[in-house]
Amino acid sequence: FKKSNPEIIDEADLISSALNRATLTCTEKALLIIHFSIDCLSQKMPQSFISNISKLEKMVANPECPMDEDFIRDYGDMIKELPSMIRRTGDRLNRWLLEFDEKLSTADEEIKSLQLASISPELAKKTHFNLAVFGTYKPNHAPIRISYFVGHLKVYQSKQNPKDVVLRGEDGGFYQYLLKGNEDLRLDERVMQVFKLINSLMKQNPLFSTSGIQTMEVIPLTNSNGLVQWVTRTDTLTSLIEKYRKLKGVSTTGEYEYASEQYPRSLDSLTHLQRLQLYQKIFREFPDTDVANLMWLRAPNAEMWLKQVHTFANSTAVNSMVGYIIGLGDRHPSNLLMDRSTGRVIHIDFGDCF
Repeated sequence: FKKSNPEIIDEADLISSALNRATLTCTEKALLIIHFSIDCLSQKMPQSFISNISKLEKMVANPECPMDEDFIRDYGDMIKELPSMIRRTGDRLNRWLLEFDEKLSTADEEIKSLQLASISPELAKKTHFNLAVFGTYKPNHAPIRISYFVGHLKVYQSKQNPKDVVLRGEDGGFYQYLLKGNEDLRLDERVMQVFKLINSLMKQNPLFSTSGIQTMEVIPLTNSNGLVQWVTRTDTLTSLIEKYRKLKGVSTTGEYEYASEQYPRSLDSLTHLQRLQLYQKIFREFPDTDVANLMWLRAPNAEMWLKQVHTFANSTAVNSMVGYIIGLGDRHPSNLLMDRSTGRVIHIDFGDCF
C-alpha cells in the first residue's frame, strides 16, 4: 500500500506528527518533567531525578518546529544552568526547580490557543488532501476528503489541556474534534464499536428502532493520545444545573458547601456509613429537579417538552443498561451530555469500564 499510495502515507505521517506535537506543548512537557523531578527529590531518588531532569536538555537540543524554537528562546538560558545545578544539592537546586515551575505554570495558564503554523508550517499550508475527513469514510460511498485544517487550535484549561481541532471537508462542512493527551483512547474506540453493534441489533426490533445509543467517532493516534469527534448542540448536565441555579439565584455549589459545613475535614477520611449518612442529608436538603425544571423552561411548547422528556428517559434507560453490562464507571454530570433539541442523553469518556 505504501508503494502504491505514497501520498496518502505521507499525509497520514504529516497529520499524525503534527497532532502528536500539539497534544503536549513544550511548556506542558517541561512541567511534567519538573513535577516528577520534584517528587523524585522529595522521595530521595537521585538516579531517577537525574535521568528525568536531563530530558529538559534533550528538549532544547533538536527543535522540530517554530513552537520548539520559541520555547528555547524563552527558557534556553535557564536550562543551560541545569548541569551545574544537578551537581549541587540543597536549597539552591530546590529554588531553581520551584522558580522554573512557577514560570512554566504561569506561561501554561496564559496559553488560550495554538497556531497550527507554529506546530507544523507544512500542515498549515497544505490543502486538498487525499485522506478522508476523520470518521466519515463509508464503504461504497464517495469519500469526503479533507480540504484544509483551520489554523487555530483552542486550548481548554483543564488537567490535560485538550485542544480543539477543526478541519474543512471538500463538501464545504467544518468538522470539529477534541485532541486529548495522556489518555489511551483505544478503549473508547472499542466501546463505540460495541454501541454500534447494539444499535444494529435494536434496529431489528420496531419497538426499539429509535432508541439507539448516540455514538461519536474516536480516532486513536498513539496509545496515549487521539481525537474524539465533537458532539454538537449539547450541554453537560453540570452546565445545565449551573445555568438553572444561576437563573434562580441559587448557589451552584450548594451541596459541596453543605458537606464542608457538616464535615470540615476531608471527605476521603469518612467511613462508608458516614458518607451514606451525608448523602442522605444532602438529598433531603437539596431538590433533584434542576434538570427537569430547566427542560420545562426551555421547551417551546408542551408537545415538544413531552417528546424531550420521553427521549431523556428512554436514552437514560438504554445507556444505563448497556453501561451496567460493560462495567462503565466514572459517571458524573460532566461526563453526561444532553442534546438541546431532543433531550437525548449522551455519555462520553469511557476510560473506566470492563
